[in-house]
Amino acid sequence: MLDQPPSTVGSPAADANTVMKPLEPCVLHAPADLRVWRDVHLALAATGETVRPEEMAAFAFTRRDDGGVLRAALAGEVVQEALHISHLWVDTPWRRRGLGAELMALAEARGRMAGVRRCHLETRSEAARRFYARRGFQICGEMKNFLGAQSLYFMEKPLG
Repeated sequence: MLDQPPSTVGSPAADANTVMKPLEPCVLHAPADLRVWRDVHLALAATGETVRPEEMAAFAFTRRDDGGVLRAALAGEVVQEALHISHLWVDTPWRRRGLGAELMALAEARGRMAGVRRCHLETRSEAARRFYARRGFQICGEMKNFLGAQSLYFMEKPLG
């Protein structure tokens, strides 16, 4: 099973009469190869436990300086009626110049054009939590002591 192409990952549910072949030994993938993530995602999608890759519209916005050096980036995906911001990064010397706000506004506009009703994200940074709160995001969950004393905040905002 491990050497099969991703389109054949998983199989129909076995009944009581199905003879199951022994599995190969478990393999640790650390750091995880993107192919492994894709295979797991496809296996979950085949059983309806997650969306299929074609139902996710991933995107990114970037800002570079005059020399072509990346100074800010946002990555996210539109999934059904939700916009998920997975990453927002601004190079430290370029912070407090409106780049993060600009990228968030572009992502939210993209979500609205796609008919999205809400935006959600996760952060463990107190500064980022305040940044998102100023843009209308509210905490909808918190995992305390996620990394030491840091909390992991789950935040959302209606886009209507």
